[in-house]
Amino acid sequence: MDNNNIKIGIITFHRAVNYGAVLQTWALEQYLISKGFKVEIVDYRNKHIEDHYEPFNLLTLFHKRRLITFLKYLIFYNLNTGLVIKRNLSFSKFLESNLIITSTDSQDLNNLLKDFDALICGSDQIWNPILTGGWDKIYFLKFDKKMKCIKMAYAVSMGNLSKIKNRENIKDIKNKLKDLDYISVRESGMIKLLKQYTNKQIITTIDPTLLIDQKMYGKLGLANIIEEPYIFVFQVVKDKRAMLLAKRIAQKEGLRIIQLLSGLNNLIFKNRIIQTCGPVEFLNLIKYSSYVITTSFHGTALSIVFKKNFFTINTGSSERQGYLLKSLDLDSRYVNNINKINIDEMIDYNRVFIKFEQHKKRSCIFLNKLSKNCNK
Repeated sequence: MDNNNIKIGIITFHRAVNYGAVLQTWALEQYLISKGFKVEIVDYRNKHIEDHYEPFNLLTLFHKRRLITFLKYLIFYNLNTGLVIKRNLSFSKFLESNLIITSTDSQDLNNLLKDFDALICGSDQIWNPILTGGWDKIYFLKFDKKMKCIKMAYAVSMGNLSKIKNRENIKDIKNKLKDLDYISVRESGMIKLLKQYTNKQIITTIDPTLLIDQKMYGKLGLANIIEEPYIFVFQVVKDKRAMLLAKRIAQKEGLRIIQLLSGLNNLIFKNRIIQTCGPVEFLNLIKYSSYVITTSFHGTALSIVFKKNFFTINTGSSERQGYLLKSLDLDSRYVNNINKINIDEMIDYNRVFIKFEQHKKRSCIFLNKLSKNCNK
C-alpha cells in the first residue's frame, strides 16, 4: 500500500469560528495531501465547543456570566448582529471551499470511521477540558468499538496547564491515552505531565500552520486588501499594551493601524469590514503588513511563516506562545514591558529558520510514521 491508498481522518476543532483553529486544520490536511495521502476532516462536533461559538445562544451566555455582564452581551448582539452573521458566513464559506469534510449523514461515529487506515487527533487545544466541557474521549480517539486503524495525536495542546491542574482531575486522562499508538504535543511542558500516566514515547512537534510554507498558503489566493502600509494588531486576549505598542511604532514609521479582535464579544465599531473577515483575509492581513502585534499563538506562528517583524504580548493567559518563541530563540519578541523593547531591531530570519527547520524535520519524521505503519 503506497500513500495514495492510505486514507487518513483528522479530528480537531475545524468548525470553531476561530482563525487559528480553522487554519491549522487546513494546513495539516494540505501537508498530508502533499505527501500523497487521502485526507478527510471528520465532522465530529463537541457540544461545548458548538455552544461556545454559537453567537445567539443566550441561555449558554446567561449561565456563564453574571446578570450585568449578560445584559451587556444582549446590547452588543443587538447592535452587532450583522457583523456576527457576516463573520460566521466567512468561516462557513472557507470550510465549504477549502476543506474535505466527511459526510454528516451517519450518526454512528464508529461506522463512519471504519474505512480509515489512520486517524489523527489534533492539533489545537483539543485536550483542554475547560474548552471541551471535560475530557472528551473522541479527541483521544477512544471509541465505543475497537478500531484497527493507526491512531496518532499530533501537536496536541492543553492550553494553560496551570488552569487545568487547578480545575480538572488530570488522573482521568490515563485511561484515554491507552488507545493512542503515537503521541506528540505542541508544548514541552505537557510531556512531564503526561508521562506520569503513560509509558509511551511523547515528543514535541510544531503546529500544523508551521508545517507548510508561504507558497502553499498562496494556493488560497492571497492578495493585499489594504492600500497603504499598516501595522496589523490581532488580539485573542485583549490587552491595552498591544495598541499602545502599535501606536508607538505607527507614529515612528508613519503606518496605519489595522486591528482585528478574535472574540465576537470584542468586535469594535471601527473598521467593520476588517472585523468580519474570514481565514483567507486574515492571512492577507498578516502577509502584507509591515509589523504584526498580537496576543495570539497562531498570530505569532503565522508571523514567523511570513517572516514578519512582530511582537507578541505576554498576557499570562497561556504558555503556548512562550514555548514557541523560546524554541526559536525569539524570546525578545515575547513582550512583558513595552517600554523595554527595541522597536528598531529586526528579526534575523536566516538564523531563526536554521532552528525552525530542525523542529519541522522532527515533526515531518513523526508524521511519516503513518506511511511506514499503514504500509506494513
